Amino acid sequence: MRRFNSDADVQEYFALQAEMRPAPEPPADLWEQLAMVRRAAVKMGAKKRYPLSQPDLTSLVFPKIRSKPKVHPIRSGQRLGAVHDVRPPAKKIYNLKGDI
Repeated sequence: MRRFNSDADVQEYFALQAEMRPAPEPPADLWEQLAMVRRAAVKMGAKKRYPLSQPDLTSLVFPKIRSKPKVHPIRSGQRLGAVHDVRPPAKKIYNLKGDI
């Protein structure tokens, strides 16, 4: 334990202690500044190395259609026949017996 001879020794001892000094007051808008810095960091995002240029669509050349599509109109008296199933119906592979 340390012994002090006078009040001046006590004041000198506490003046040398860095952790005993009063902490500086933070600014009043500290939380707003922190939030602003966080928002700015989020908005930055990734930077593009090369700017994207707009394509020149005026120089595109489309091929001309040489023949018209053939359209066959359905006659009023024409009917379609019955459509058959593509697959035959499934065969019964089990028997139910009533005397079990």
